Amino acid sequence: NPDNPYWINVDFPRFKGRIYLCYKTIGGYSVYKVKKGDRYADSAVTNTFEGLRDEAYRMTFKHTLKASGIGDSVFNNGNGVSGVYFRLEGDAATSRQFIVTDSVRHFLRGALYFDTSPNSDSLSVVNDFLEKDMLHLIRTLRWK
Repeated sequence: NPDNPYWINVDFPRFKGRIYLCYKTIGGYSVYKVKKGDRYADSAVTNTFEGLRDEAYRMTFKHTLKASGIGDSVFNNGNGVSGVYFRLEGDAATSRQFIVTDSVRHFLRGALYFDTSPNSDSLSVVNDFLEKDMLHLIRTLRWK
């Protein structure tokens, strides 16, 4: 999508899983659809750190209806990258999400989803397995 050129998916076909990654430049612009009457129109918004952070939290906590709990842990990987890693418990549509940023220029959000009905019991082994890859990505990320 030309409006959002930095949306990347990391697919795990064997598990029918996908990490949706969305990168946004702090100080850059994002285009959103806004309802005006009976139609939608594009609206450009300046990406502030606070706005991107709040949007990421809203998107994570939308799952509270199905999640039995949401745990978060703050991290700093030593490469100028810090953020929050979320573990959602229960039968939420996603069980692992994260945000990473330098809070000045770069903001990256990731969310793991599966192409199946959420069932925490049957997905727990796969979630734990793929969590290792997500944590490796976070720990080794460097900004260019």
